[in-house]
Amino acid sequence: MKENTSETIYAKTTYGANVNYKKDDFDVFGSFYYQAGADKSGLGVSAWNANSTAQYSMGKTRLKLGFSLISGNDTDNEKLNTFDLIYGARHKYYGHMDYFNALAARTKNGGLNNIFAGITYKINQKASILIDYHYFTLNQVLHDFRSPDPNAVLDKALGSEIDLGFKISFGNTVNLRGGYAMMLPAKTLNILQIGGAKNKFSSWGWLMLTVKPKFFSTK
Repeated sequence: MKENTSETIYAKTTYGANVNYKKDDFDVFGSFYYQAGADKSGLGVSAWNANSTAQYSMGKTRLKLGFSLISGNDTDNEKLNTFDLIYGARHKYYGHMDYFNALAARTKNGGLNNIFAGITYKINQKASILIDYHYFTLNQVLHDFRSPDPNAVLDKALGSEIDLGFKISFGNTVNLRGGYAMMLPAKTLNILQIGGAKNKFSSWGWLMLTVKPKFFSTK
């Protein structure tokens, strides 16, 4: 509590560790983070986030396989169990469709399991293409709020996402990047994010030209 006021300050802490191992063409990364303390309303927090990615290069091809698990609320627990990513990157790790940027709201505090795989192929020194696949599920079971039955639950499957991309370099100052992403939502994702409307497919594409001119240099 602040001195000479009735205002209370609640603190939430996040701590964890990253581990990385690399040998020759094989690379493994892992991390685990835990949150404790209280949220802004004073509710106790006990949440976690676990990640792991393995990558292997063979010639012009690089393979990737991994997972990211973000805890959601456990209905049998009186504490808040949804991990807060705070300022952590979303677009880079949880799909280019950005369905889970506001994680708590988008999953109704159900958390997220993200299982992913990807391939990057280097065509030559100036061009490469990639494809990433994500399979999303809820981390915790959610009550089906549409049903009066207190035991009715939603299926945990949220859907699959496919991200395609390419990069072409034109010398040292100009490069062209582009991509196309698509989401194949499961029934639960439609219920949570668009009120149950039937959306079988959504997608978007992008193109970006980057120019980095050098006007002068000194030695």
